[in-house]
Amino acid sequence: MINSPVMRSLIDTDFEVYKNVLPQELHDEIWQCQIHQIRIEIKPGKQLEITPEGIHCDGYPFSGVHFWGRHNVAGAESRLYTAQEEQLAAMTYEDILDTTFFLDRDMRHYVTPARNIHSHEMAFRQILAISFSRPGTAFDIVR
Repeated sequence: MINSPVMRSLIDTDFEVYKNVLPQELHDEIWQCQIHQIRIEIKPGKQLEITPEGIHCDGYPFSGVHFWGRHNVAGAESRLYTAQEEQLAAMTYEDILDTTFFLDRDMRHYVTPARNIHSHEMAFRQILAISFSRPGTAFDIVR
């Protein structure tokens, strides 16, 4: 998967975005990249809580969420919040590679419940989450 030109491009693009908030001396340092492929599946006529932990922070310094598809899904609105949980933005991913970049440690996020709108077919929603950190430094993951 890491040798995929699409995945390589996403990783490179994401890091280029985060270079804008990094000191120049950190641009060429070695960073750890975490990739999470998340696919939720919903049975016909059912609803699913995508983020059962509610409004939360995963602790990564830098995160990007890339939409990878949905079928038969209503809801699943992605929301970004301040650290004090004041809503900043809301969006429902519709097009492949709709993307949100955010400073995860400084913000919070949540996705509203997703509902299968079909009575006989499964529904799904899938994203790729790409995060960067530097273990043992000020840019480590905070839990």
